[in-house]
Amino acid sequence: MRGVDGHEQITAALRDLGRELQARRVETGRTLADAEAALKIHHRYLAALEAGDAGTFPGLVYQLGFLRAYGDFLGLPGEQLVVRCRAAMQPAPPQALGDGDVRPGPVKTPEAARPVLKPSPAPIKVQPAVALGQELRADPVAPPTGRVVQRRRRPAAGGRSASRGALRLVVVLLLVAAVVALGYTVARAPGPQDGQAGTDPPAGDTPPVTPPGDDPQVPPPFGKDSIKVLSETPQEIRFEVAADSLQVTVRLADRVWIRVLADGEELVADIRQPGVELVFAAANQLLLRTGRASKTSCSVFGVDLGPAGPQDDARTVVFVRQR
Repeated sequence: MRGVDGHEQITAALRDLGRELQARRVETGRTLADAEAALKIHHRYLAALEAGDAGTFPGLVYQLGFLRAYGDFLGLPGEQLVVRCRAAMQPAPPQALGDGDVRPGPVKTPEAARPVLKPSPAPIKVQPAVALGQELRADPVAPPTGRVVQRRRRPAAGGRSASRGALRLVVVLLLVAAVVALGYTVARAPGPQDGQAGTDPPAGDTPPVTPPGDDPQVPPPFGKDSIKVLSETPQEIRFEVAADSLQVTVRLADRVWIRVLADGEELVADIRQPGVELVFAAANQLLLRTGRASKTSCSVFGVDLGPAGPQDDARTVVFVRQR
């Protein structure tokens, strides 16, 4: 177990890494303001990297992403810095026990005290849903959804015979009713009268007839009323969308670090350039984390929601499909 010593080792390793970044920046004659202007990363996060303060970042993903970008900016191998940071924060392996230590062993339960386990019913087979999150550059396609496959129980032999007999009787009655209706229709059909031959109506004079029930149903329009805010804090805002799926378009007004997860699957986690529209689709939930909320705009099915936040700071935007 690491305990306090392990925490001090992590802190010391991060501080050594930060001193290396600071020394490199001073050696190249650059300031934190220069790095902030070039990387579009707030200067307090850059100062936290040099101080080895991991508590300033919203999460480990932000810390590693900023470390990679800052190292490349200073001319250091950013990817190697990330590997060193991950290795420093990995938990230490368990220490070997000495000769006098006692290893915990399994506790034996008496036969009388053991619970009697009853066999559980066979679970329903569920077909896994297809991976839905995907980054699109052209017209998005609505993602497919999973389905539950259930098998019906077969009735007993006697019940099956009775059901077949009733089904046959219903089929016979339907056939008889159809024959009677057909004969009544033929008897009432108009024909030639007074020796005049019947003529067919000219082609094109009969308007098309739409059978009842075949009129296509137009879906209700999707607007801002279909989106509502569930909760909001300075660090996160959560929306509920009344739709069968989710389709979110992200626009960047500047160079921004973003991370996107669709139904728990990570799609993007890097710095993106401005002027490009990123379209993401999900079935139930889509999560967007941005390093600069005021420079990141979102829209759902074409409905513009504006910037992800009023401040030029990190924020999380969550879209959830209404159940």
